[in-house]
Amino acid sequence: MNHTTHCRARRGGLRSAALLGAMAVTFLMLAGVVWLAMRQAPTSDSSGAPAPPDITQIGPNQRTRQLGGSVRMQVRVVDKQDPTRAVGELIAARSTPLEGKRYALEEPQVWIYLDGGRRLWLSARRGQALFPDFAGSRPEDGIIEGDVLGRLFEARADGAEPDPHRDVPLLTLRTDVVRFDLRLGEVRIPGELTVEGDSVSFAGAQVLAVLNEASERIELLRIEQTHRLTIRPEARAKRTPTSLASDTPPEAAAPAAQPKPTPIETLYTAIIQGDVNISQSGRSLSAAQLDVWLRLIDQALPPDAVAPLARITPPTPSPVWPSLLPSIAALHFASIEPVALSPADTTPPDSTIELRWSGPMELRPLDETPPQLARNHVYVHASSPDGTLVRLHDAPQKLTALGQSAQYGATRREGTLTGEPAHIEREGTGYASAGTFSFDLTEGVVTTAGGGTLAAHNGDSQRRVDWADSARLTILSDDTGAPRSISAAHLKGEVLATDGSGRIGGDELLARFEPSDPADASSPAYLHTLNVTGHARAADGNDGSLESESLLIGFTPRAGDAAGQSDPTRIEARGTVAAASGTDRLRAQRLIADISPPTDDTPATVQSAVAEGGVRFERADGVFATGDHLVAHPGPQTVRITGETASVGQGESAAFGSHIDLNGEARTLAISTPGRIEHLQPGADGQPPMRLYVSWTESMTFNDATGLGRCVGDVSALAVQGDLARDTLTGHLVELALERVADNEKPEPAPHAAHTENEPPSLLSGNRRLVWSRAEGADAQHPAKIELRRYASQIAPSPDQPPAADEARLERLLYLEGGQVLVDHLASAVEIPTAGKLLVLDRRASADQPQQTSPRDPLPTTQTARGTALFTWAASARFDQSSGVAVLRENATMVHAPHDGGERIDLQCETLTAHMDQPAPQPSGAEPGGLRSAVAQGDVWLRMGQKELSSDLLTYDAARRRAEATGTAPGRVTAFDPANGAPITATRVIWDMAADRFQLIGLDQPIVSPR
Repeated sequence: MNHTTHCRARRGGLRSAALLGAMAVTFLMLAGVVWLAMRQAPTSDSSGAPAPPDITQIGPNQRTRQLGGSVRMQVRVVDKQDPTRAVGELIAARSTPLEGKRYALEEPQVWIYLDGGRRLWLSARRGQALFPDFAGSRPEDGIIEGDVLGRLFEARADGAEPDPHRDVPLLTLRTDVVRFDLRLGEVRIPGELTVEGDSVSFAGAQVLAVLNEASERIELLRIEQTHRLTIRPEARAKRTPTSLASDTPPEAAAPAAQPKPTPIETLYTAIIQGDVNISQSGRSLSAAQLDVWLRLIDQALPPDAVAPLARITPPTPSPVWPSLLPSIAALHFASIEPVALSPADTTPPDSTIELRWSGPMELRPLDETPPQLARNHVYVHASSPDGTLVRLHDAPQKLTALGQSAQYGATRREGTLTGEPAHIEREGTGYASAGTFSFDLTEGVVTTAGGGTLAAHNGDSQRRVDWADSARLTILSDDTGAPRSISAAHLKGEVLATDGSGRIGGDELLARFEPSDPADASSPAYLHTLNVTGHARAADGNDGSLESESLLIGFTPRAGDAAGQSDPTRIEARGTVAAASGTDRLRAQRLIADISPPTDDTPATVQSAVAEGGVRFERADGVFATGDHLVAHPGPQTVRITGETASVGQGESAAFGSHIDLNGEARTLAISTPGRIEHLQPGADGQPPMRLYVSWTESMTFNDATGLGRCVGDVSALAVQGDLARDTLTGHLVELALERVADNEKPEPAPHAAHTENEPPSLLSGNRRLVWSRAEGADAQHPAKIELRRYASQIAPSPDQPPAADEARLERLLYLEGGQVLVDHLASAVEIPTAGKLLVLDRRASADQPQQTSPRDPLPTTQTARGTALFTWAASARFDQSSGVAVLRENATMVHAPHDGGERIDLQCETLTAHMDQPAPQPSGAEPGGLRSAVAQGDVWLRMGQKELSSDLLTYDAARRRAEATGTAPGRVTAFDPANGAPITATRVIWDMAADRFQLIGLDQPIVSPR
């Protein structure tokens, strides 16, 4: 008799009639949940494997027996909805009825037909089950015991039933006792249980499973003790269905097309407690508790439930232990150094997984989707509620992470590491710490919340970076998609990076990395740019510093063995830039510097620097430069400063122009535009300082080595000393010679003050004095001029405007002009090698002075001369300011107008020597005074009013208004008085102009002409 028991059809891997089969599937699912390691189970519509056999295809020679006292029993279980479809089979060597509708079974065997063509075979020494209604019933509770053995087989290629004793199973289950109660949906294994297979190995005890047939899900799975769980994904990936029963399997018939059923979604959560430890190929995770959430479709993980960490071509398995630590730890090198992650480390040769825990494991279904599964099919949370720390270790990468919890969403490849703070360390390299590390491996991003620290501890390194708000890291991947190195790091909030001496900081820091070989994306990454914004600041650890609103640093990769390392080659600071080096200071709105990388023999050096916007450079010795734009080349020591009001100088001495060039090697200063110089020369012995103002309309050059300066184009040099003196030198071209003066006011011999190799250009620096000057006129109508003015009362001289006071305040004036004017400032002498003019004005009130004589002026005088004297000459002139002597050559003339209103005096001669009145000598040099006397030689002609006098030699005493003329021979002196009607000749003539009379000497009796 053929007895058939029906059961409801299932689409998933759980069959209520296959109790031990359900346990096997449960353990397989557990392994996949915990480790995310098992490949997704094939669904019934996609496997291509043969379906469970149709009962109408079972041949008549297959014997069946009813339950009862029989030698052999065989019961087929069919689908309750489709009686023609078998879903299992029960075979026993003997069945014995017991009371209460129970039956004892000897050597029971059970075949369970699973979706996808898989078969589960179970056997035991004995068993007992309750069949409440034998006809068409199924067992409700019972026990199987004594060497319980289960084997799970793949579908055979020939469609035949597996041979449980010859074919190689996927899994083998062993235990001693299995209790079941289908009324409650419970399956218990009170003793030890082992599950062995190519890809999984489990050993544990005290297992409880509660099954829900109506909802087709596991309501509870609890394992009190777990000894070990081992997953070998490589074995599963490489395994193919094999058969020992047939050498040449026949072609399998193509399955008939079946309508695709509606998938059933089941949500689960699992909790594993007590010293949880997971390890694989040198990577491990330890925690006090592991929580797992998963979403099953038709009781299996969907194909995309566990996203691989890298795109690996089958049959090589995807790495099942997420090597996330290198991705997180790469953040450490954002400001310190780049790190390369080897693809070999991400896909280890041995991917065996070991899982151990000491407490219970419990799995339950969920009625609503939890937040953990909102974006993932599988989510894992490792924590330590007992106060211990979660520890992740990656030996290939030498990385360790510690925190209070770690979470990972396997579908979206997202996770977090949280602690107080969380800590990630790379052996021999450094560590990172933050409150939370969050990572998204799909997007290649790692972020932190709150403040954090990155620090290096390899060798003597003291590199460290801290931030207060957040950090974001972007990961570079290799060709397989595995994380290789970082692409960018963005830190926010009071960022400060240091190497123990130097430091860099700001509100935000963004570091970008590039492959060291542009043609090879897998080459080691190097730090490409570093961008600091918001109160950026940097210091070199010595005496250099830089502050600005933003700071951008560009790097160049090192070659050879230093691949992955880089050196700064360009720095750009913007916004209120303040740079300092030692005692040097630079301010601007923008600063750009190009740097040459260091070599084995030379350190890194600045090749060029550009400053823009309100540029001002200052040095401790008073040297400064200002302008709108500055370009400097430290190698050749050249600096170009441009701007509407550009300047360079020292202290209160400066040169101004719109285009200034300095050359430190040549020690030259050039201004190719209109400009001016302002120079302060300290006074001596209590005298006021002298201020020098020089302006021009074309150009100016100055050589610091020679002390020579040259100005071209309407040049005006004004020297102002105190409030009563103004000296002016003008011409189309003016040359000046300056020399350095030591502290004791003695000039130093040439070459001038020492100039060290590293000293920046220091033009117009140091205490200097004017040695000589030369002026040239543009043409005859625009001669060179020198003018010395002295005022009677206090004024405020200006280099731009003449004195505002009226000329009545002008007391003394000395004016010279000519094609050229040469001034020897040390000798207080002026030479004019061309035709020119000399004007002397003295408006001081008359005062008696002691009688004095001079070797050059033999006439005694008792009073000073006052008035105006104008001299001209045709060849040359020299004026010695210290002695007050002027020598005029060739066709010299003099016009003297006494200050007291006396008649004008006109004088002509070949050579004229004039003696000027000199006030009390001043430390700064002689002071200009009025005409005191003059000596005329050669064709002398003198006139006052209508009277004239001619001779070969004539001496004129301007103070006493007296002239004495002599001739080289008797009769060579001629005096003419219109009142006498005819000229009078004599050897010597004295003309008393105040008395208006001639005294003729050279006759026997002197003749005095009447008035």
